[in-house]
Amino acid sequence: FREFREFRERIFNFFDEILDNYKGKNILIVTHAGVGIYARCYFEGEPVNNDYSKYKIKNCEIVKYDN
Repeated sequence: FREFREFRERIFNFFDEILDNYKGKNILIVTHAGVGIYARCYFEGEPVNNDYSKYKIKNCEIVKYDN
């Protein structure tokens, strides 16, 4: 599971960098479901009972976060 932790860490570091460097800007990020799950974890916190299936972004779904 080390690979998942490293994958998650890279995604969280990416969002940290985006939020630091582009404050007040509108940013569009297009991704696949695997990254989308961790994006939701980053902005919404961990899912209840670790049910990550509910965090999967649907095909062509738009998820908006204001920071």
